[in-house]
Amino acid sequence: MLAAFAAMPGDELVARLTNADIAFAELNDMAVLSRHAHLRRITVDTAAGPVAFPAPGAILRGQARHYGAVSALGAHTQSVLAELADHQVAPSKT
Repeated sequence: MLAAFAAMPGDELVARLTNADIAFAELNDMAVLSRHAHLRRITVDTAAGPVAFPAPGAILRGQARHYGAVSALGAHTQSVLAELADHQVAPSKT
């Protein structure tokens, strides 16, 4: 499929996909993707302030999503290390 698309002029490819009623989008770089009309964004708090980034793709009807703050770097290090210490694994003999 890639070879067929690559060999086809862009205008013709767009026309064929449109005529076949196939969903597609023309994106040439990350800046265009970032401004795409269908890219939903969410804002979450971080230690450096609020950050907006792409929302998860799925939208579930009747179920509101709630996004918490992003944990600060190292916020959970001690608890993770403590948990790992409780579950030590013998070294591999390979």
